Amino acid sequence: MSENLNLRETFAANTREQWEEAALSLLKGKSFESLVRKTYEGIEIQPIYMKENVKDALHVPALPGQAPYVRGERALQYVSRPWKIAQEIPYGDPKEFNEALVYDISRGQDGVTVPLDRATLAGLDPGDAKNGEVGDGGLSLACLEDVTTAFNGVDLEKTALYVNAGPSGIAVTALLAAWAKTKGTSLAGVRGCVYADPLEYLAVHGGLPLSLDDAYDEMAALVKWAKHNAPGLRTIGAGACAFNHSGGSAVQDIAFAVATAVEYMAALRERGLAADDIAAGLSFRFSLGGDFFMEIAKLRAVRLVWAGVIGAFGGSDEAKKVCVNVRTSRFNKTVTDPCVNLLRVTTEAFSGVLGGCDSMHVAPFDEPIGLPDEFSRRVARNLQIMLKEEWNLNKIVDPSGGSWYVEALTDQLAKKAWELFREIEKRGGMYRALREGFPQEAVAGVAGERAKAVAMRRDVYVGTNQYPNLKEQPVKAKLPDFDEMYRSRSGQVRKAAADADGAKVKEALAMIDAGKMVEGAVAAVEAGATLGEISRALRPKGGAVNGVRPLNIHRGAALFEGLRAKTDRFKRKTGGAPKIFMANMGPPARHKARADFSNGFFSVGGFETLGSNGFETPDEAAAAALGSGAGAMVICSTDAAYPDIVPELAGKVKKAKPDMFIILAGYPADHVEAFKDAGVDEFIHVKANLYETLVNLQKKLGVE
Repeated sequence: MSENLNLRETFAANTREQWEEAALSLLKGKSFESLVRKTYEGIEIQPIYMKENVKDALHVPALPGQAPYVRGERALQYVSRPWKIAQEIPYGDPKEFNEALVYDISRGQDGVTVPLDRATLAGLDPGDAKNGEVGDGGLSLACLEDVTTAFNGVDLEKTALYVNAGPSGIAVTALLAAWAKTKGTSLAGVRGCVYADPLEYLAVHGGLPLSLDDAYDEMAALVKWAKHNAPGLRTIGAGACAFNHSGGSAVQDIAFAVATAVEYMAALRERGLAADDIAAGLSFRFSLGGDFFMEIAKLRAVRLVWAGVIGAFGGSDEAKKVCVNVRTSRFNKTVTDPCVNLLRVTTEAFSGVLGGCDSMHVAPFDEPIGLPDEFSRRVARNLQIMLKEEWNLNKIVDPSGGSWYVEALTDQLAKKAWELFREIEKRGGMYRALREGFPQEAVAGVAGERAKAVAMRRDVYVGTNQYPNLKEQPVKAKLPDFDEMYRSRSGQVRKAAADADGAKVKEALAMIDAGKMVEGAVAAVEAGATLGEISRALRPKGGAVNGVRPLNIHRGAALFEGLRAKTDRFKRKTGGAPKIFMANMGPPARHKARADFSNGFFSVGGFETLGSNGFETPDEAAAAALGSGAGAMVICSTDAAYPDIVPELAGKVKKAKPDMFIILAGYPADHVEAFKDAGVDEFIHVKANLYETLVNLQKKLGVE
């Protein structure tokens, strides 16, 4: 072979026109547009991407480590510093939390995401909270003893820490700082985030336990303190997880997260902080859904949008670098056939790595059911370890970079997110937008579209609205004992408070009142003060924010899971599932396709179908149906055969049993009215609303 071989000269380049011509020849009369898919982001996904698709994408020439950092903040990305395996430990009791954390660190976890319970997030001691709030959602932290127990044996200089502290991060940071001092160290060597995100808390809960001005005062104080005392800790969070978990789109995730960050940036600049210092303390948080390439592009697009924001604020190129922490989505996980969740989180975790995340939590497969056990934690953790050590994704720089599809999608996402962000700014910023309900309505609109698509099976949840496993044994839920948690935690914190040095506590709390918020909080914890005491000292005038419509956080499969749950209750009550007789007419070649479709259709609701090999005459089918004990019958054959079968069969069954619910598989448009007159009550087909049909069928068969 010649050393001077030039492949471009040897092989002629194919054009898009040539490809389209070849594609059209295989579409058998369908238009080329039938290959185009429109996403919930309003983006049309093309069947093929070429260089021309990225000619207007200005970020493409930049390399990893170059502004606008779409391809990552470091030239070598994961080769020089891999992402952190920061699995959540969601247990409420500090001792149980510690046992799980120490165990998981010994088996490859190098970071930890610490979800806090509702009481801690609200700044309440367990005894001041309601029963059910303590231990709900995560770890209960209220005093120095709690932190000592929770992190006993854990070296936080080796294990990155990620804590969403809710509307304010001072009290939680003070607990950690005081604990570090008891060990003779500081938080100077700790890496990760202990962040406040009051606007996300407001969007989730519909209110704040403090005024927004107080929240921003505390945020500013913590940023200033961390710069000198814990430079490796970011203390500002701009989260979009709640929007994702409410059914929102990738465009909304980016726009709402950036709008939140901009609001914080403006508030902190008013309090004397520079744009670069604010950006250095900020981290974005996203949930990753099942649209693989969209989620890769989402993490890249947020960098592009943020670079534009920092430029507008006059920040440096260094300030354009983005810290992105991710978790797998809650929205698309299922209770039915939950092991499928393992497959879902695999693609989500993969997209998080290819998108360049800094840390990641992969949810255990039983997350929608209850608390994880050691097995489900291990499988989720090992998925990330495999991404690093078996799939070698920490040995390549930006594997998705240069893909015309990914780059074009990144550009489109960034432009649409920028438009939505500007709309929020026109409305006065994220807080005012939340007050008027704009983000909530926008997310609800997309969630409604998703719900329709799921009901029609245009979107599939394997094991739930498609291919259900009716023989599955439910996973036993591990749930907190809230009564015991409330009693035990209230007692523990009361005892710790009783042992406090009252005079020193009072002196330290006075420091908070004098303006030394973080220093006073740390000193108060050292003296024995509780989280609740610190929170009250930080905001003595109260000033809670209320009256904001919260997001509707839910799972997309919940509707169908509710159907299955009703059928299961019916089975336990009556000893069997509601039955549907399959009136399969003619030989298998004539009825099998629609019989298989009908079996799959009704199994989603947990119904039992009584099959047959095929009946020769309507008389035979009617006799078998009436003798089956079923409350419904579905007729399966071809459209051509239906006029000779349906009127006679439906008429005989209805005459003998008027309350028999008769269904026809298919929708022969020219005969629909005649078949209804003959006794057909429902038609099922690929365009039918599966959910509404099954709800109606449950009512007819007495399941409700």
